[in-house]
Amino acid sequence: MQRSSVLSLVTSVFWLTAVIPDRASAFTIIPDPTAAYTSSTTLIDISGLTDGNSYTSISGGGLTVSFSSSMTRLEVPIDFFTWNCPPATESCTPPVLDSNGLSSVTLTLSSPESTFGFEAQPENFFVESLTATFFNGATPLGAITLPVDGFSGARLFAASNSTPFTSVVLSNAATDGFAIANVRFSPTPFVPTPEPVGTWFVGIGLTAFGMRKLRRR
Repeated sequence: MQRSSVLSLVTSVFWLTAVIPDRASAFTIIPDPTAAYTSSTTLIDISGLTDGNSYTSISGGGLTVSFSSSMTRLEVPIDFFTWNCPPATESCTPPVLDSNGLSSVTLTLSSPESTFGFEAQPENFFVESLTATFFNGATPLGAITLPVDGFSGARLFAASNSTPFTSVVLSNAATDGFAIANVRFSPTPFVPTPEPVGTWFVGIGLTAFGMRKLRRR
């Protein structure tokens, strides 16, 4: 009877492994710019853009990101006074692109990308709610909403999905402007914690729990 119970439990573990979906197929939020994230994505470098000039797009690594309204290139802390620091952001003093007071900007990608992200912070020194909504065509795939402190509180807005992104709308609920920095992308999904590995650990834990119960009997 004990052998039969163990076999049934192991069979259940394999069944769970089969039916739990792979996280890579879902909208996955990337909370911090870890070394794994930065090494697996391409940075669109804006350090060579002229400080104080406005731009309707940026390009790098084969991708062009176009803006629905022009963004002004500024430098922290020279003309955009504060940002955040690692590990919340990649750098304390990045070059940024400012929305010039507009509370919403659409970023359109020249090619679909399965991983896309950027850092963002409000223009004003208040905690304001920023939302990045990721689209494939007209279809929203997911959104990230974070309270962001305009005084040294920049946060990462990055996500990964097996259905690639073609645009992202960044908006500020306070109807104030914001700035973005460190725009990154990759044609492949980035998964911080691969689901199959986690599922196997769950299976091992269930098996061990079952064996303990059998021993007690």
